[in-house]
Amino acid sequence: MGCRVLSSNNYRITCGFPSHQQRVRGRQHIYGCDIVTVAYTTCEITAHSAGTVKRVINYIKGHEVDRQGYGYGNQVIIEHKNGVCTIYCHMEPGSICVSEGQQVEAGDIIGRMGNTGSSFGAHLDFSVIKLKTGYNMENVDILKDIDVKFNYYDPELYLDADLPGAEEKIIERVQVGSFEHPEYAVRRYDQLKAEGYNVLIKFWAGHYRVQVGAYENHTYALNMYNKLAKKYDCYITTEAGEEIGIDTLRRLAG
Repeated sequence: MGCRVLSSNNYRITCGFPSHQQRVRGRQHIYGCDIVTVAYTTCEITAHSAGTVKRVINYIKGHEVDRQGYGYGNQVIIEHKNGVCTIYCHMEPGSICVSEGQQVEAGDIIGRMGNTGSSFGAHLDFSVIKLKTGYNMENVDILKDIDVKFNYYDPELYLDADLPGAEEKIIERVQVGSFEHPEYAVRRYDQLKAEGYNVLIKFWAGHYRVQVGAYENHTYALNMYNKLAKKYDCYITTEAGEEIGIDTLRRLAG
């Protein structure tokens, strides 16, 4: 699989989205994933998609916090369409080559992987967030408001794919299990996939939620519920949570 945020496609994930959340939840942090090159060397970081640079920090020399007290090191935040932003943290001192307000295109080099801020080795901490309905990008402080006014997305799903779309609709899904341990969620996922269901995993409140279908029409959701309820303990939910890729979940399950 390619990688739209690095100049090299030879990469590996050292800390996936669910682990990243569990490791840092409860203290100020951006939830994302940690990416390194396979050879553990540094490389250039590239803009995932076209957008406008909203924030640049390029004065961090080592592991100190920035002037607002954040430990994300040298960083770039890019605003894309539909309230979606991508965040790139811990970049090499002096390597950032874009400025706030600058327009960038997909693949443009924005800096280099580094080890600044609260970091224990050279890597890219990459995040994807989207502004919630009812808020205006011009009236938010992205980092200050991130946990209240934005939704997080599993960035691994977008390393080689387009960013989330525009429309946020009320979607009903049938939840067929909620598990603290990823191996149980994987087991239920595989069971439902083998039965031909469209399954996804959502991470919410410390649980991996196995959900089937995505319905704007309640009648369709109810029909699926009635079908699944013959075999499983399930219910209809609109709690989306953050989607977790099955490959990420399998790694967590070991």
